[in-house]
This record gives sequence, C-alpha cells and structure tokens, in this order.
Amino acid sequence: MSPKFLKILICLVFSNFLGASITIDGKLSEPEWENAQLVRDFLTVYPNDKSSPKYKTEVRFFSNEKGIYFGFLNEQPIETQTPLKHPRDKWFVDADRNLIMIDFDANSNVGYEFSVTLGDTLRDAIWTNENEKSGSWDAIWFAKTHQTEFAWYSEFFIPWEVAPMNVVAEKERSIKVSFFRKHHSENKFYNFPGLWSEQSPFLSKFSYLKVKNPENIKSSRVDYFPYLSFTNNFEENNRKIQYGGEIFWDINSGSKLDISINPDFGQVESDDLIVNFSAIETFYKDKRPFFTENQTLFEITGWNLYFINTRRIGAIPDKCSPTNETLRGECSNSLVDSSDIDLALRYTQKSAENEFGFFFCFRS
Repeated sequence: MSPKFLKILICLVFSNFLGASITIDGKLSEPEWENAQLVRDFLTVYPNDKSSPKYKTEVRFFSNEKGIYFGFLNEQPIETQTPLKHPRDKWFVDADRNLIMIDFDANSNVGYEFSVTLGDTLRDAIWTNENEKSGSWDAIWFAKTHQTEFAWYSEFFIPWEVAPMNVVAEKERSIKVSFFRKHHSENKFYNFPGLWSEQSPFLSKFSYLKVKNPENIKSSRVDYFPYLSFTNNFEENNRKIQYGGEIFWDINSGSKLDISINPDFGQVESDDLIVNFSAIETFYKDKRPFFTENQTLFEITGWNLYFINTRRIGAIPDKCSPTNETLRGECSNSLVDSSDIDLALRYTQKSAENEFGFFFCFRS
C-alpha cells in the first residue's frame, strides 16, 4: 500500500468519524442539517394577530439513536440582537429566546419545554392540563447559540431518555411540537403552529411531526448525586455533619425508581425572603432534587391545594402550634422540633394505556 493511498484512507476515516457526531455549538455546520426536515410556517402570537413575522424563522430537525436534534435560524440584524445572560430556569428574561415544546407520546397529556436564550441560558419545564406549567422539573439536555451579522442560530440536543415515553414498535415515532421565538427588541413572540400559551386549548393543539424512532432507547441508567455538609455553631459550641444523596434509576423507557437518603435543604439554594402580612401562609416549593425530578404524576394542583406538599412531611402538626394552649399537653413532644425525612422512595411506570406510581417517605 502506497503512502499516498494510506494518507487518503486515513483522511476518509477521520472525516467519517467527525461526521458521525454532532457538536452542539449553535453553528449548524454538520452535513446532517442539510438533509434535516424543515418547519418555517411561524405566525405572530404576541400581539396575537396571526400575522407573518417581519423576520424569517426556520427550524430543522432530525433524530438518531441518541436523541432528537433541533436547529433554529432566526433572521435578525445583529444590532437588534439581545444576548444577555440570566440564571437557569428564569421565566422572564431580557434576551432573544428559542423555545421547543414536545409531547413525546402525542396524546396531549404532558408537554416538555426546552428553551435557550441568545445568552445561552437554559430553561426546562413541564406543561399539563393544556397550559399549566411547572418549572420544578430539570433534565439533562444541551443547547448553544451562535451570532452572525444578519441572524442568530440555536442548536438543541434532547436525548431520548430525557423523559418517560411509550414504547413504539414502528420505524417512525409521532410526536407533537410547538416552537416559539421571542424577538426581544420588538417585544414579539412567533410560534409554529400559531399558538399562544396563555390561551386554552394549548397542549392539544400542538402540530404532529414524524421522527426516526430508535431501535433501543438506552434508558437503563443510574445517576447518583451525593452530598456532604458540615455545620459549626460557635454560639452553642456544637457541630453537625450531614450526608446523603439521590439515586435516579431509569429502569427502561417507561419505568423509573428514585431514592433519596437523608434529603437536606443544604443541598439547594435558600428561599427568597417574603414579608407576608396576610392571614394565608406563604407557600414555598420544595427545591430538593428528589422532590422536583419525575414528579409530574403527583403534581395534582388546584386553588391553594397540593396533592403532596413535601415540606409538610416531618413538620410540626398544625394543631400543635405553640399558641394553641388547649392541646399543649397532647402536643408536648411535637413542639420540640420538626423531624427530618430519613428516606424517600418513588416508583413510576408509564404505558400506552395507563400511568401509575408510588411515593413513600420515612422519618425518624
């Protein structure tokens, strides 16, 4: 074999290797994007006049065994682009944004949101009951943006195991989607297929798309997040060591088992300080990972009503308030302090016909 032929062969193998993977950098430079499916029928939904947008928006998408890829082209002069950075999961941002909502089972039960701003700020959320959103859900996915003189681009990679979904035997999977674009400088929102999230019905009006269905979703995966904290109280001269963690086991595409050992609020950021002079107590959502991940099945909410309020588990009973003198003898043991959760366990299973789950908490 001649050195020249060997050099050409190595270059071909190396180029094929590079083409086999997608780099999430917002540039949409890989050859897969040239043959991807295309969506471009965006309408102005804020203000909700359903007019054709001033600037063109295109979305390309394709799927493989790893997941689904989306690429946005947002025509817009660079002097009007707004690339400010914000904290993750922030709802209202002063920046241009692209947003994807996907109903993986195409049954209008749950929609999963994935969005990125021009400042590369990520946000994910879950939509149920047409247009009720919950930002407590967090998942592992990737997105990046890229600017040019006349447009900006965003590139998404959403792994198949990001959410539970029904098993499909066909070569193609039907999903329902809604694509948003926020044009910040003009305070306008564009959407395909022309939906506004504040109006109902919303989730059931998503548009159908066909994507390549993976032969085997690699969802048998275990993720674990341990923590260790140390507290030294100089005033009372005592020390405390806390340890524990979360284990998330994706048994298959429809079954998940999650375990939390000694969940602690030291794992997450502190609550906002709210001054409340009303007769109704302030509601604080739980931020601990176990009580926010894979929690959609148990989030049956209503007016001042929550099916499970995890912060109440292990807390002092309402009837045992220190100001309630009539039950002081009965509640003497409960007035000392609240008891922490030692172990929590959750199992959920989803199929085409039904969805069920179990939620257990054990405390000392």
